[in-house]
Amino acid sequence: MGYCLQTLYYNKYVNGKLSPDVILDNVRDSLQGSIQRIHLLNKADISNIEHSFRLNKVQRNSDDATSVKLLLKELDDLGDANPVVHCKFQGEDQGDQLNNIAKDDMFLVIQHPLQLEMMKKFGGRGICVDVSHGTNGYDFYLLSVLVVDEFGEGFPCAWLISNREDESVLTEFFKFLHVRTGDLTPPWLMSDDAEPYYQSWTSV
Repeated sequence: MGYCLQTLYYNKYVNGKLSPDVILDNVRDSLQGSIQRIHLLNKADISNIEHSFRLNKVQRNSDDATSVKLLLKELDDLGDANPVVHCKFQGEDQGDQLNNIAKDDMFLVIQHPLQLEMMKKFGGRGICVDVSHGTNGYDFYLLSVLVVDEFGEGFPCAWLISNREDESVLTEFFKFLHVRTGDLTPPWLMSDDAEPYYQSWTSV
């Protein structure tokens, strides 16, 4: 059901709210070969997942920073299932776990336990790193790390939300992932044509 949770989160709350019918259609369209538990998904399952992981409460406050802080506080209750690896808001000191991160920097690392397992399992095959920008009113970057799964599909296995994408920020991001995954030695790293990605990855 971990894949279902990620599908729900990504489709419903990142791409825009989708109805349960559309989610069910997407899941069933993914059927190739033998039927797995995910393909028996029903509306009650979707409702239970939304309730268990509090996906039905998106905005907790009209101020975005306050809303995110309230969400992070709720996610603390999930224990080991909490997808937030580290968060430093703008206006906060970097603390002991970060280096070369300024007080006015935003630094939020997200990795669901399923994503961690996928990175451990497939990270040795190859790593894709992509950055999206200009998608929000804060000029924050969304950095995505992907692996290629057993079906040859890209699978996002970690995210960083930050106001910078330079070598210092990338290095700190990869350090958090390295602590969780251990050494990964993929034969290739695919990214934009920018040296900081490769330099940061190899230095960590």
